Amino acid sequence: PRVLPQRARRASLARPMSFRLLPGSLVGRVFALYTVVLAGFVLAGLGLFYRYQFSVELEEAQLRADTLSGVIMPTISDSAVIGDYDTIRRTLERALLHSSFSQASFIDMKGGLVRAPRNDPPDVSAPGWLVEQVASRLYDTNQTVTVGGRDYGVLRLTFSPERIAGRLWEQTRMALVLALLSLAGGLLLIRFPLVRWLGNLGRIQEFERAMQAGEATP
Repeated sequence: PRVLPQRARRASLARPMSFRLLPGSLVGRVFALYTVVLAGFVLAGLGLFYRYQFSVELEEAQLRADTLSGVIMPTISDSAVIGDYDTIRRTLERALLHSSFSQASFIDMKGGLVRAPRNDPPDVSAPGWLVEQVASRLYDTNQTVTVGGRDYGVLRLTFSPERIAGRLWEQTRMALVLALLSLAGGLLLIRFPLVRWLGNLGRIQEFERAMQAGEATP
C-alpha cells in the first residue's frame, strides 16, 4: 500500500523545476504560448508605428515651417524696408495662431528684435522623455529677409517641442488602446476554440501521467 505514494513522490520530484511556472493543462500551455506570440507581434507593431510616426511628424513640422515662412515673407519684407515693426509684430502673432511654434521673431541688421511669443499651453501634455526626443531633432527655421539685394534681417521661427510631442503622444495613445483591444479580442476568440478542441486531449494526457505515477488504475 505504500508503493503508490512513494512512486508519486518520486515522479513529482523528477519533474523539472522550470515546468512549475507553466500552466498544468495542455489548453493553458497552448493559450500561454499564443498570448506571448500575439503580444510580441503587437509590441513590434507599436514600435514600428511609433518610429514611423515620429519621423513623419518631424518632417511635416519642418515642411510647415518652410511653408509658413514663405507665406509671411512678403509682408515681413515690405514692412522691414520701411521700418514698420508694428506690422511685423502683428504678422508674426497671426502666424503663430494654430501653429506648432513657441515664438516667431524678426532680427534686423542692427540687432533690433521683434518677438511674438505664444504662451498658451498645449492641448495634450506629453511625457518628458518624448519632449526631449522631439527637441533634440528639431531646429529653428531661419530665413534672411532680402529686398533688392540688401539684407534687412532674419525671420526666425522657433518650434514648440511640447506641442509636437503632444500630438505624437495623442496618436500613440490611440494606437496603444487599439492594440490592447485587438490583443484582448484575439485572446478571447481563441480561448473558447482551444478549450473545445484540446480539452479532451488534455484530460487524456493527465490520465496518462496519473497512470505512470501510479496514482490511477485503468
